[in-house]
Amino acid sequence: MQFHLVSLNNEMPTGERWQIHKLNCRDIEKMVKRGDRADIVSAESPEELIEAELANELSEMGWTAEDFRIMPCCRDGR
Repeated sequence: MQFHLVSLNNEMPTGERWQIHKLNCRDIEKMVKRGDRADIVSAESPEELIEAELANELSEMGWTAEDFRIMPCCRDGR
């Protein structure tokens, strides 16, 4: 599966630094317009995507799974 991994320009009040959206989620366009970065990433699940990102040195930099938010579009088929 493919997902959008959104690197937020500003940390959200909930504390996340990244959001995971399903591919072609309608929210991506407005997020990019406000300055967030959206990359297309392949993974079997949003949870696997988080594990892979943390394995790519993010955990060594102090980031954890709590810094990622799996958005409802990944679950509800929007």
